Amino acid sequence: TEKRENPYHAKDGKFTNTPGGKTREKIKEIKVNDDGTVTTVSEVLPKTKYAPSPQRNHKGIQVSQNRYGKLCSAFKERYPNATKGSKGVIYDDKYAYKAEADDKAESL
Repeated sequence: TEKRENPYHAKDGKFTNTPGGKTREKIKEIKVNDDGTVTTVSEVLPKTKYAPSPQRNHKGIQVSQNRYGKLCSAFKERYPNATKGSKGVIYDDKYAYKAEADDKAESL
């Protein structure tokens, strides 16, 4: 059998050199020198400006930020003129969620 390894990955098996892989980077350039060493030039990508808002109401269930954003969007789509205290039901693939609008009409 032949040994397969990617020359662009570190020898220890890690794909990034940042601790925990928290920094988002875009590789601009990869150079392989004559002696076999690999040099990469990266630029740090900015974080998104449209991060999901925290869950305003902590009663009831807790859902992931991704699902929370989708549910808020679905609530605003289904009940566009909802005022504070308006209640409604939102459905996703598996569940039905009872939701109540807050002053911004998007809280669950």
